[in-house]
Amino acid sequence: MSDYGLDAPGVVRNLALVSAAGLILAVLIGLGIIPARVVWHIRPGADLGIGLLGLGLGPGLGCGAVAVAMMWSSRVGKREIESACWMPCRGPVTKPLSTWAAAAG
Repeated sequence: MSDYGLDAPGVVRNLALVSAAGLILAVLIGLGIIPARVVWHIRPGADLGIGLLGLGLGPGLGCGAVAVAMMWSSRVGKREIESACWMPCRGPVTKPLSTWAAAAG
């Protein structure tokens, strides 16, 4: 079987980095090093709060799953598709356009 290599290695690397950063943020929140919620006091009586756990776990798990899926499809999936779709060719691989037109009409 052929080895086609990893598709879009830069994208896979960036997804893995975002995943690692998100999971590290989630671990730091779990250990109590970083607060789970950040609150900004905009003015008296108006506060803006953002929960950080979802900001860590969402991209951490999502980007990690996509990176793993891309690596699997590049390394394993292509080989499975290649072996499933491989059919022996009969006759010339290329035909003149007129031959295809005559067969279709």
